[in-house]
Amino acid sequence: MEKDLTRRKFIETVGAAVAIGTAANTVATAQEQKPQADKIRIIGIACSPRKGKTTAASLQVCLNAAAQVDPQIEVELIELAGMKIDGSLAAGLPLEPGQKDDFPELIPKLSDPKVAGIIIGTPVYFGNMTSLCKAFLDRCMVFRQNNFTLANKVAGVLAVGCPPE
Repeated sequence: MEKDLTRRKFIETVGAAVAIGTAANTVATAQEQKPQADKIRIIGIACSPRKGKTTAASLQVCLNAAAQVDPQIEVELIELAGMKIDGSLAAGLPLEPGQKDDFPELIPKLSDPKVAGIIIGTPVYFGNMTSLCKAFLDRCMVFRQNNFTLANKVAGVLAVGCPPE
């Protein structure tokens, strides 16, 4: 192992390996389903409340590595920062009057038949995912309730943590 291994280099190395494995599995799955498959998509979901920071950058490294595996792979990074996603709707609780909900904007992207893989990235807060990530995952229950539109999709998780100082 390199003596001067930085956090960014570690993320690039490990993230690229995860993305390549995910992409290879995604391509193989897509080819099994459709031998002459069109382009397939891998979506990265950055669940950090801070837009454009380490989690998004780490996911972008993974997505770039996945895109280099095969020319038929398209990638997209979606940042949830600034979005209002209420996890309590998954439990059947209604929104407060006037409360905004951005999750419906994500449904067409996630349910697109060309999406073959999803990588969810989250900062680690006190040993756990962000509340935004948890709310997003809770709301994904809608896919299970509606004909399993996430079935046969490859998924990966990228946890981004800071080393102790």
